[in-house]
Order: sequence, then C-alpha cells, then structure tokens
Amino acid sequence: MVTGVAKGKSVPKVICEARAENREDFKNVFHWLALVESSMNDVKQRLTSLQRHMAALLTIVPVVNERIDRLEARVAALEK
Repeated sequence: MVTGVAKGKSVPKVICEARAENREDFKNVFHWLALVESSMNDVKQRLTSLQRHMAALLTIVPVVNERIDRLEARVAALEK
C-alpha cells in the first residue's frame, strides 16, 4: 500500500481527487486574480483622470497668481 493513501482507496482515485481539488483551488485563485486586475485597471483609470484634472488646475495657477498680485497692488495703492 502506498503511504498517504486512505484505506480502501486506490492510488488513481486519490490522484484524481487531488487533481480535482487542485483545479478548484486554481479556479478560485484565478478568479481572485481577475478581480484584483480589474480593480487595478479601475485605479489606473482614476489616476489618469486625476492627473488630467491636476494638469488643468496647474495651468491656471500663474493666471491666479497674476490676478492676486494685481489685487495686492490695487489695495496697496488705495491704502496710500
């Protein structure tokens, strides 16, 4: 009798059961990997969108700074 085989079971049957169990385990693992991959793709898309919005906001910073400088100058002129 082969070590590790339950009494009354043949070696091929034990191997088939082990393979079926492994198939189920791999099926579960690949399912979770697909979920993680999908989630990562969503995160990548959100990051890309955020980068586009930040770039748009950063392009207006010099304009806003210029307006602030002009307002400060006007306030300083009024205070004199």
